[in-house]
Amino acid sequence: MNISLTRLKKSAVAVAVAAAAIAGMTAMPAHADTSGSIVTAVQSQLGNGPGSGYSSGAGQTSSARGQAWCADFAGWAWAQGGGVQHLGDLTDGAASFYDYGVRYGTLSGTPHPGDAVVYDYNPDSDWASHVAIVTAVGNGRITVIGGNEGHSKYPRGIVQEESTGSYSVGSAPWGQRISGYISPVTAGGGGTAPAVPAKAIRGDKGTALGTDGTSMTFTRSAADGHLQLTYLPSGGKWATADLTNTAGAPVSAGGPPAAFVQQNGTLGAVTANAANGHLQITYRSAGGTWATTDLTGYVGTPATDGTYSVITGSDGTLAIYSRNYADGHLQLTYLPASGTWATVDLTSYAGTPVTADKAPAAFALQNGTIGAITTDSSNGHLRLTYRAPGGTWATTDLTGYVGTPATDGAVSAFTGSDGTLAIYSRSSADSHLQLTYIANSTGAWTTTDLTTTVGTPVSAGGSPALFQQADGTLGIVTANAANGHLQLTYRPSSGAWATTDLTSYAGTPATDGTNLSSAFNPDGTLALYSRNYADGHLQLTYHPTNGAWATTDLTGYAGTPAE
Repeated sequence: MNISLTRLKKSAVAVAVAAAAIAGMTAMPAHADTSGSIVTAVQSQLGNGPGSGYSSGAGQTSSARGQAWCADFAGWAWAQGGGVQHLGDLTDGAASFYDYGVRYGTLSGTPHPGDAVVYDYNPDSDWASHVAIVTAVGNGRITVIGGNEGHSKYPRGIVQEESTGSYSVGSAPWGQRISGYISPVTAGGGGTAPAVPAKAIRGDKGTALGTDGTSMTFTRSAADGHLQLTYLPSGGKWATADLTNTAGAPVSAGGPPAAFVQQNGTLGAVTANAANGHLQITYRSAGGTWATTDLTGYVGTPATDGTYSVITGSDGTLAIYSRNYADGHLQLTYLPASGTWATVDLTSYAGTPVTADKAPAAFALQNGTIGAITTDSSNGHLRLTYRAPGGTWATTDLTGYVGTPATDGAVSAFTGSDGTLAIYSRSSADSHLQLTYIANSTGAWTTTDLTTTVGTPVSAGGSPALFQQADGTLGIVTANAANGHLQLTYRPSSGAWATTDLTSYAGTPATDGTNLSSAFNPDGTLALYSRNYADGHLQLTYHPTNGAWATTDLTGYAGTPAE
């Protein structure tokens, strides 16, 4: 049977926008008066050449001097808006507008009148080929006006107007790839973007099993923030590699690396650049070498505080859900199995409330439904944002709809082999472990308190780590808030829920619960990864298919740096 979420549509906010149609990000648009003044100013200059002397700010040179002058014209346009801040940050280079958007939190994939649109931004060289001004948005089209255009007829260029229906980030309507839209900061409308916080919270997303049978866990070194891979090849021995040194992955901040494996064998991890909050993907294609890409620079994903999760859908789409640190919006950045990267702001398009500062929990159902679980920052309600195959994005309040207690944001989601979607959260009132699920067999939502019904201790730290064994046994791994003991709560395929203290039973060191993850080795061994609270060592607690529980310090055994 296929699970369906159509029952939620009564309470969902449906927005009829296809994710691939408009790649949206959050922006702080200029005040309406400012935007209108900018648009009026550029429209009045149509047909003019560089001799008009366009420039603005200490970093720009007058267009009359004969250099490439698109950035000078765009800076002049913003200056005509009145009240635009930080014009001195703009230079003769088109890339300076992209850098402005990153610095002040106004980089966007959603165009607004008065915005600057930057083309072909290259984060490695901090260079862009062109910048223009958006003058109109509507009816599936945008209009832009740019300086230093029309060279086929005018050798020194003119101010020219163009319109297109292809304006998502990554599209190239005139042979130049759109990198993002940047809104000017107005007086009282924004200031210096806050520094990306070095969040302590991690999650449960650092471990994966490759298509070649390699068991991998990605961590972040506590000493230098380097991205570290610790792995066990099928039939091999444990080893570790510093991907910041070998692949150039930036020093990371925020949540744990989010591991992924695609159906074509590509594998890797998603991180947040500690220097600027850019979303970074570090990956290795099947048979290839490790590489890394700045998705904020390449696709236009807003900077994040390091709260994200990643999943591969049944159709092969790689989906990354992240939290925009400027405004808490839920952002989806995705790569279809056959297509190009795109990004969409699900808070704007689906009505997802501003999220609390913990990682979204991504999920993908067998029938093609995809989505993420978040926490409403205003009231702690558990939120489901989803899109059914062929449908539009929608969202619903599971606390209101099902009765799930308000949560502190420590949330995980898992799709069982029978198609049941199970969501595990921690109650903000008492830190009880809560299970909310929609059974594939009945299509009905249910919620239950596993601390009350099963005896799972009150938990602390990050999100629970989830797994399902080949025999159908479900498991949830948490950290006991009272003593840091690693706790396993599980249900056999035909049995009742139970719970076990793995610190007492297997000798696992106490953990702070900030980096729990789970995976299966090729031989069926269940592997649970935790962080030793005392020294930050990576700890493996495992159960062979035919054997007893045991535990190993991978920092001591394989050389993994302390987390």
